[in-house]
Amino acid sequence: MSAKHTFIPSALLLFYAFFLTSEVVQAQLLFEENFNYPDGAKLTDYSWSAHSGAGTNPVTVTSPGLTYTNYPSVSGNAALLDKTGEDVNRNFAEQSSGVLYVSFLVNIGNMPASEYFLHLGPTNIGTTYIAKVWAKTDESGNIEFSITKKSSSPTEYTDNNYSRNTTYLLVLKYEFVSGSSNDLVSLFVFADPNLPTTEPAVATLGPIDESSQSDPSNLGSIALRQFHANQNITVDGIRIGLSWSDAPVPVELSNFTATVVGEQVRLAWSTATETENLGFHLFRSMDVGKDYQQITTELIKGSGSSDRARHYSFVDRNVMPGQTYYYKLADVDFAGNMRFHGPISVTVEAVPSSYSLSQNYPNPFNPETAIQFSLKEAGKVTLRIYNLQGQLVRTLVDEEKLAGSYSVLWNGTSDNGVRLASGMYYYILKTNKFERVRKLILMK
Repeated sequence: MSAKHTFIPSALLLFYAFFLTSEVVQAQLLFEENFNYPDGAKLTDYSWSAHSGAGTNPVTVTSPGLTYTNYPSVSGNAALLDKTGEDVNRNFAEQSSGVLYVSFLVNIGNMPASEYFLHLGPTNIGTTYIAKVWAKTDESGNIEFSITKKSSSPTEYTDNNYSRNTTYLLVLKYEFVSGSSNDLVSLFVFADPNLPTTEPAVATLGPIDESSQSDPSNLGSIALRQFHANQNITVDGIRIGLSWSDAPVPVELSNFTATVVGEQVRLAWSTATETENLGFHLFRSMDVGKDYQQITTELIKGSGSSDRARHYSFVDRNVMPGQTYYYKLADVDFAGNMRFHGPISVTVEAVPSSYSLSQNYPNPFNPETAIQFSLKEAGKVTLRIYNLQGQLVRTLVDEEKLAGSYSVLWNGTSDNGVRLASGMYYYILKTNKFERVRKLILMK
């Protein structure tokens, strides 16, 4: 996503906005887990249940989480499967027909033996383990993946040599087929930044039927497994859905901002992708947790299905100075199902009395961070990013601006759109009467 900046004339007022941090699961998305819990926390303290080895080396949360270009589930930390110990599971909406897609990010630091580390199961998991995702280290020290429906050992592994300490996107596909032993499993493995918007015609492995193995009556749980004293596996961004677009690539919101302009609030948002998106409605409250009222009288038309950036805006004219407003954005699919994003907030305050450049937030960041600054007077403004060698890598602002408060979103890319390396950078705000330098950290 390209950098964006917002404008507030000197007539009014302080802008305060939170960029998108959360969203409610869409209708076809059965499960989403971003491990948005404290570093070091036990998963069993956050809706996961131990079904084997309870209390022995619990599965814990590790920071930072895994990232993958344009993959939507990167908002929290990650799960660490380290050494042998407790195995955990969590339920999702039970399924007994159709096709199930499970996408997740994985980074393997050490894999001493061929074993499975993630699998599905019935709602009451017991000891019935289905659709096992395996990994092993080959003779060259590279990682290979495999999948079985129920068997205790794979018959084949991926041909590609995947690297240790590298994040990959895996998509497990489970197909319910009529009969007693006919269900199929497939596995897709992708390397960053490959993220297909439609299902590839050929899976990396499968489909595999294992006709000698009986099929489960239902699937309703996902499990993480710790199996070896020397294993080190990080899992993040688990998504379970009923279609390819639900799991790896949903309708994805890039940003959602609120800006005070005159005596109005301008709401703006961008989508990176859309799948069967009919349009949008906006909701407003003066209490962050309740009483949201719809403020759009007509649906703001969406783009249907799109794999490129789309931009939208709406002006809320019914606001009062001195108030804080909270906004939620809802996208509506072709079936009429509604998914909410936000909330974000905006507060009406006085015109800035001084120049300022705030510390970016979040910091460290990945994939995006917001930089806010205030201008006491109108004039020429530049906001630029430099590396530690003093080389200019990105110009975010270079134009005349009126007095007011602004927020700029930076996604860690250069002026040429190249993703920059992890590390420390400087950002410098300059006007005719003010100059300030601050540091930020890009972390992958």
